[in-house]
Amino acid sequence: MLIALVAPAGSGKTVAAKHLARRYGFKRIHPGQPIKDGVRRGFGLKRGAVEKRKGKEAPHILLGGASPRAVLEAYGEGIHQAAPLATAILLTRFPHRMVGI
Repeated sequence: MLIALVAPAGSGKTVAAKHLARRYGFKRIHPGQPIKDGVRRGFGLKRGAVEKRKGKEAPHILLGGASPRAVLEAYGEGIHQAAPLATAILLTRFPHRMVGI
């Protein structure tokens, strides 16, 4: 079984995914993590700047005064334009069969 949670930032996707993982044994797969990792490494940011809510909202000197959230959203939007299904939290419980969309 494969479930995708797609919703705006701060809407509770992670909370819902953690609950489903604990309660029903799903494995969380977060396709947005490589974006966070790339932005963090590419701009020399600490993990908290892209992982924690407070850190993501604050303007950052290494980003020319932009917030990490703004940069992450710009990257995410670019990826979404090219691959619309790549920016969601996925939950999977094996066995499952991938079906083309």
